[in-house]
Amino acid sequence: MKHRLPEIALILTTIVWGATFLGTRIAVSTIGPFSFLAIRFTIGAACLWILLRRIPGRKEWKAGIIVGFVIVIGFASQTYGLKTVESAKGAFIASFYVPLVPILEAILHKVRPSRSAIAGVTLSFLGLIVISMHGDLSLSIGLGEILVFVSAIASSMQIILISRFKHHGGAIALCAVQLLIVMCVSLAFVPLESHEKISSIAVTIGILMGLFATAGAILTMNWAQRKVTPIRATVIYALESVWAACFGAMAGEPITRMTVIGGGLIIAGILVSEAMPFIRRRLSLTY
Repeated sequence: MKHRLPEIALILTTIVWGATFLGTRIAVSTIGPFSFLAIRFTIGAACLWILLRRIPGRKEWKAGIIVGFVIVIGFASQTYGLKTVESAKGAFIASFYVPLVPILEAILHKVRPSRSAIAGVTLSFLGLIVISMHGDLSLSIGLGEILVFVSAIASSMQIILISRFKHHGGAIALCAVQLLIVMCVSLAFVPLESHEKISSIAVTIGILMGLFATAGAILTMNWAQRKVTPIRATVIYALESVWAACFGAMAGEPITRMTVIGGGLIIAGILVSEAMPFIRRRLSLTY
């Protein structure tokens, strides 16, 4: 049981992440998106800076600022998108970032993407189309869906940049700078938002998400992924959208047949893009 603790920790993290989609929808119904992000990332940044025992170095600041602005784009677009997009649909669209990473990496490095990456993106793209369909097979893509898709692209770039800057300092220091940037940008935009209906529930959700879905999740990932292989971690992370759909259903949000089919295709795309290279390597070593 002891050697399973890292995997259990990651599964619990995906449950927390899945709940954030419904939590965000509830919060932004009574508070501006940037006001909500300011609360969440102030708490998250404070937790990590308290844990830091030194001031980040110049390279950590440079890398953290670049990644931080990408995170701002991702979270701001997703938060605005979830004002009109149901939890399940939003989570499935947001998870498109996983199969998108190898495609963007191939483009940036000017190499041909692998067949598994192409297959994964194709399956996930078909899933996006199906999710956007009504029962009569007519497409319905609104601003909310587009914004959530933008957040998926930003998440892909975030992963690529984090990988590129991984040798620029300590993981916690880099994350602390990133969260500080998101906090500062969010606070800068707060005066532009209306504050007619700031509710205690929105503030409570922001604090809880800052503690558990932001600071807690970052610390858990840094600890668990030292003992969990990337492919296992990716398969576990794919559960995030499933949990989001479950929480949405429990809250009474409609889960249509198209959402289920499209979500299944997106998850299949995630697994194909990440699992197939691993399986081929194992088979080549075996034979």
